[in-house]
Amino acid sequence: LEERDAVRARNGQHDEWKAFLGDTLHMLDSQRSSVLVESAACKAAAGGGAAAAFAPRGGGAPGEAVYEMRTYQLRLGYDAVPDFYRHMVAGLPSKVAADSNGELVFMGHTDVGSLNQVTELWRYPSTAASLRAREAARKAAEWRTAIGRVAGLA
Repeated sequence: LEERDAVRARNGQHDEWKAFLGDTLHMLDSQRSSVLVESAACKAAAGGGAAAAFAPRGGGAPGEAVYEMRTYQLRLGYDAVPDFYRHMVAGLPSKVAADSNGELVFMGHTDVGSLNQVTELWRYPSTAASLRAREAARKAAEWRTAIGRVAGLA
C-alpha cells in the first residue's frame, strides 16, 4: 500500500500525467479500486503458478485471447472466503481436466475494497473455447459439487 501511495504521489507531479487526466477525466463515469490477495491453493489446484508468473500458453492468433472474469460477493463472516477457497480447491482439478483450453490466470479475494469478494480470471484462446469449457465443466462431477457449495456462501 505504501508503494501504491508513493506511485500516485509521483504521478501527480508529472505534467504528462496531469495532461492525460485533463484530456480523459471527462470520460470517466465512475471508478472503484480494490486490492486483491491471490489464492495460491486455487492456482495450484488448477495446475498453475502465481499470477505474477503468468505467461499465456499458445493457441489462437496474438490478440485473440478471451478473458472471462467472475466476481462473487460472499456472505459476511470470517469463514466465507476460506470456505469458498476450500470448495474451489476440491473442484478445480475436475474442471480443468474436463477442458484444458482454459487457464486460470488469477483467483483472489479483496483485501482492500468490498468485503468478502472473490474474483476469478480465466484465459481462453477464443470465445468458442470459453463456451466449450463451460459446457464441459458442467459434466465434471466434482466441479458441479463445488459450485453447489459455493452458491450457498452468497
